[in-house]
Amino acid sequence: MRCSVAFAVFSQVVADVSSSRLEDAARDVAALKRMADHAMAGNDGLNDAKTDVKSLEAMVKHAEQEATEAHANEVTMSKGMLKLNEELKEAQAQKATLVKGMTGLEHVVEAGTKTNTYLSKGVTSMRASVEQGEKDKVKLSKGVLALEREDRFLSKGVLDLKKAIDEDEVEKKELSKGVVDMSAELERERAHNAALQAKLAGDEKEVSSMHALLDRANSAEFASVSFVQVESNSCEAQDAQRRAEVAAKTSALLKGYCEDMCKVVLKHPDCNVCDGFVPPDATPGVNTWDELYAQFDKLKLVGRDMIKEWTGDAGKFGR
Repeated sequence: MRCSVAFAVFSQVVADVSSSRLEDAARDVAALKRMADHAMAGNDGLNDAKTDVKSLEAMVKHAEQEATEAHANEVTMSKGMLKLNEELKEAQAQKATLVKGMTGLEHVVEAGTKTNTYLSKGVTSMRASVEQGEKDKVKLSKGVLALEREDRFLSKGVLDLKKAIDEDEVEKKELSKGVVDMSAELERERAHNAALQAKLAGDEKEVSSMHALLDRANSAEFASVSFVQVESNSCEAQDAQRRAEVAAKTSALLKGYCEDMCKVVLKHPDCNVCDGFVPPDATPGVNTWDELYAQFDKLKLVGRDMIKEWTGDAGKFGR
């Protein structure tokens, strides 16, 4: 671009110089014509013509010098033009190279733009992936915490299960021991029942003998009134005492036998069929809520009976 401008300026300068030289030459020719006309006008102007010829010669020399200088300048200008043409060609070649370079650079810029767009998309996708990764990390952390809690819960459950298994083993051992003890207790109860049955048989014999004795007392062998009166007076107290002892002993034997049979059939302590049975205290020395509630119920019933009795007495007194 700069070489083109310089070449245009140089061409304009050469054109200006050439035109000025031609104008000077034209003026010189016009002056020669005027002098020739003046010489031809008369002899009076001969001296002037000589002077003019000298002037013309000087002017011709000057013109020749200027022509020589102009030729030299023209040669120099021609060389300069050739040099400028070469520089112009080089500039055009450089321009073509620059144009190619610019085209290549445009392609590179376009490729860079595409690459930048692709990279921007990649960065956006990477940011989305990173954000998703952070979300997944948070979810994973929550899952890990949940798994840790579940693991602690399962560990506690395993420990509780082991403890329950140990307790079951202990309970099984205790049950086994209880079964063995129960078997021994049953054997003892059987032996005790056999002894009770034997004792009961003896007591029954004694009762039978007493009945026989009573029957004989009422028989004809003791029909004498005086003898019966004497014997009745002497044996009345003993007979009553004997009857009371036999009745108490029989009741105790029957009660013990009933409780023993209740234990044999595994119903103890629910032996409500036995007369006068009092169930044993399951918690001796400790009052449970059920026992307290039972006592409150008894007190309530007793209180109602007392209120009824007092109400009746008050009515009687009121009459």
